[in-house]
Amino acid sequence: MTIAAHDLESVPICNLCGSTECRRSFSRNGWQFRICAQCGLGRTDPRPTSQSLGEYYGEDYWRRGFKGEQYTPKEIKHLLYRYGRRASYLKRYKRRGYLLEIGTGFGFFLESARRRGYGVQGLEYSAWVAEKARSMFNLPIRNTSVAEFDPGHVKYDLIVAWHVLEHLANPLEAMQRIRSWLKDDGIFAVEVPNCGSVDAARLGDKWEGWTAPHHLWHFTPQALQQMLEKAGFHVVGTKYGRSTYIRHRLKRYPVLRWFRCLVDCWYKGTWVRMVAAPKPSAGRQE
Repeated sequence: MTIAAHDLESVPICNLCGSTECRRSFSRNGWQFRICAQCGLGRTDPRPTSQSLGEYYGEDYWRRGFKGEQYTPKEIKHLLYRYGRRASYLKRYKRRGYLLEIGTGFGFFLESARRRGYGVQGLEYSAWVAEKARSMFNLPIRNTSVAEFDPGHVKYDLIVAWHVLEHLANPLEAMQRIRSWLKDDGIFAVEVPNCGSVDAARLGDKWEGWTAPHHLWHFTPQALQQMLEKAGFHVVGTKYGRSTYIRHRLKRYPVLRWFRCLVDCWYKGTWVRMVAAPKPSAGRQE
């Protein structure tokens, strides 16, 4: 897709620390990426304006990157099991309660959470995929953004954002809003691509996480934790995905194939998940 210059904007300031200095800059597929010299948070610069960003999340995006509504019953069963593992993971932090998912996609996680006893509500920016999720699972999903959503007097026990923050123009502000929607004993779970992973280091600009224009920010675990703390959270749990790079390298050695899953989990892989609780001293955002 060709992008007109007036649909792009410069991002001179780091969203986390406010620095304008970069320690590294490189390009991929015509897009420029910059890494903050102070905190290590990466950014796509320039990037689509907020007015033009919605064009990238229509029906074509979901049909190209996913399967659209063409999931078979067998695939749906598998995906509910796969996303159910995330819901089961949350049980160790909050066994029950009212859960809000930001960025529901086709609704597989939200339905999995509902089947495990959570009350659920979803937000989805794309009207097309929100309707698909509602039609597949009859889920309560609102077609809106984090910036526009108003929960009223409702407070949530859990809020989750799986691979969402990297898509937002202002993730720090989004975290602060999310903090205001949680109960005092609530939990926020977030997962993002890990640009500090062995996968990103070994693959360089070929790493799948450098996806533009959809990924606007690029997190290391340290930058993610710092942003959570700045938004009024403290981290209570961290989990890393397995290294796809290491797993593929080990395939060259058939004698090691039985140890592949054990070895690749030693490395900090291509994504990082953090579970955070509100700091007791943090004031609520009105």
